[in-house]
Amino acid sequence: MIMAMGLISITMGTQRQGIPGLLCLYAALITAVQGAVKGQWSNRTLGPDGPWNALEVTMGYDQPVTIYGGKFWESFLLGSSYCTATTTGNDRCYAAEKGAIYYEQRGTGSNMGISFAPPDFWSDNVQVKGGGTSRWADDLYIGADTSLWGLGPIPNISIALINDEQLVYPNGNSYPLFAGCLAFGSAPNAVNQTFQVRAGTLAGAKNSSLLSGYLSSHGKIESNSFGMHIGTGASPSVSGSLWFGGYDQNRVLNDVLAVPIEPEYMSYSIELSDISIATLAGDSPFSFTSKSGLLASGNTTIGSSLKMGVEPCNPYLNLPKSSCDAIAANLPVTYNTGLGLYFWNTDSVDYKRIVSSAAALTLSFRDPDNNARNVNISVPFRHLNLTLEEPLVDTPTPYFPCNGASPGYSLGRAFLQDAFFGTNFEDAVMFLAQAPGPNVKAENVVTIDGNGTVTASHNDLIKSWEGFWSLTGETTANLTTTSTGGTTNETSSSDTSDTSTTTTSKTPLMAGVVGGVGGAIVLAAVALVFFWRRKKRSQATELSAQNDQTPAGYYEPKYPEPSPSELTGQPTPPELGGYSRAELPAGTPQYEHQYSMPSQFGSSHEMPADNPAPERAQGYYSDGSHGDLQGMDSSIGPTHYNTNTNTTYVSMVATHDADLGAHGHGHGHAYGYYDGNGHGY
Repeated sequence: MIMAMGLISITMGTQRQGIPGLLCLYAALITAVQGAVKGQWSNRTLGPDGPWNALEVTMGYDQPVTIYGGKFWESFLLGSSYCTATTTGNDRCYAAEKGAIYYEQRGTGSNMGISFAPPDFWSDNVQVKGGGTSRWADDLYIGADTSLWGLGPIPNISIALINDEQLVYPNGNSYPLFAGCLAFGSAPNAVNQTFQVRAGTLAGAKNSSLLSGYLSSHGKIESNSFGMHIGTGASPSVSGSLWFGGYDQNRVLNDVLAVPIEPEYMSYSIELSDISIATLAGDSPFSFTSKSGLLASGNTTIGSSLKMGVEPCNPYLNLPKSSCDAIAANLPVTYNTGLGLYFWNTDSVDYKRIVSSAAALTLSFRDPDNNARNVNISVPFRHLNLTLEEPLVDTPTPYFPCNGASPGYSLGRAFLQDAFFGTNFEDAVMFLAQAPGPNVKAENVVTIDGNGTVTASHNDLIKSWEGFWSLTGETTANLTTTSTGGTTNETSSSDTSDTSTTTTSKTPLMAGVVGGVGGAIVLAAVALVFFWRRKKRSQATELSAQNDQTPAGYYEPKYPEPSPSELTGQPTPPELGGYSRAELPAGTPQYEHQYSMPSQFGSSHEMPADNPAPERAQGYYSDGSHGDLQGMDSSIGPTHYNTNTNTTYVSMVATHDADLGAHGHGHGHAYGYYDGNGHGY
């Protein structure tokens, strides 16, 4: 049977009741699947400052957890003690109501014997108070499918447990968090986060997994990367899209901005050059069609651009107060000093005109490869009409999410509602582009290779909003307009086909090609009916290719990875892995993962104490320099320090002989931060 190569999304009607004969069908289908795994979005929206779309993962074996996503290194989860530590009496625990609490004491995870504390919080751009976090690790499933038909677990995902931390607002009041933050990856070549037991040596060190690094090193995705459009739960809603190892090309509009990630690999940042208000179609609800210069208005300390973080796990547009005030001067809003946010004056006739029109807040970003080129991303005011709820306010209150009281500057979910956001961790490059409105086209998933280009679709921003804007006398049928969602002074294409157009940049980008799967789907469906008739099953099974209505998402139907209690020094044979893999050229390093389970650590995933000393290690230091670390013994202590944190970032990539069957070499990775005493975390 010959199958077209492509991406296939498979959903079982009953996930936990398998059909023995179906294994053969899965083994056949999986040969046509290569490169990308779909994240699962929760069927609940989160607040109380949204509503926001959120992800859902399964921790341990059967514990679903609602969570935001998009940070580096360890994932931050709200622990089992969080509600009791942050509420009193009959107070609501919003996180528990939304399924965002992780009950770590159910016995599926452990602290792995690691005493070094993780960072206190996932962001420096918000103010928090509390007793810090604690180190933990547990198996994670992408989505709800923990059966043999699913993708299998990511063992010992790196976790920072949040026990009592709360957000502090300008009024001095503290409010609990509403969900944790899932990390997607970290740095080039990072597969694990490694923790030393003895200073200066990897002997006995313990590894916890990094999500996309683990998937890529085990051949389940094309590269250590992801592509995401968070979308929104606000009206009009836009479903979320997340692919590891790929992206939905129909979520990428106009020009793509490629921005190198700074060498410490701790956060995303970008240069914001201006903010403007513009009407994208129809009549303007303002006395002007477009007004620019709002970023630096009234603030002479802002130069030609302002460095901004990009933080999917934070809610607001954290801007200078002067910038928020310059924007707000054109809106019917009132500043609330207690929360540092702007409340919409809903009694104003301008309020309804603005939030139902095609007016948008347009952010202009400087291309790091060409300082004369700006890329614009527009967030319509329809998506900037969000709602505050308890415990932030007593009654639901519409608000404009510009926060001028934050300790740092960053763009959170309010911006990412309408922006495509992706990362190639292998090349350390972040991608930003305009995302579509509620008329989202069917998925067109493209795999990401390690050094290609991200390619935008030809879809038009304005057409993706047709029927959701009040154009005041104009119809979308005869509308002709220039989109502000692309490069400055360029006209957007109105072609809504799936044909792609290449963007150019000197920064390494990503690309991939998705083939058709029509013939494979027909044959698979016939085989599926045959097996079901033989077993006289009555359950309904759905087989679909790239269907964005599939709630469970895309999973590669393989056996799960062996338990950490098993020694797995050998690579998984193709017949057990569920798909065949091409042989690497002789001498190409392969990933070797060894597991053991000391009784005192439960399901720990560690490097054995007799692990041979690597021959060579490469160091990436916080000042951006590089250096070889020879010997990997107690003498390799850090030589370059970050004076702000008193830490040194070290990436150790070691090559040593390993038994990988007939041939091959092991390729081990150890990433971490080391303090002045040589201890890693």
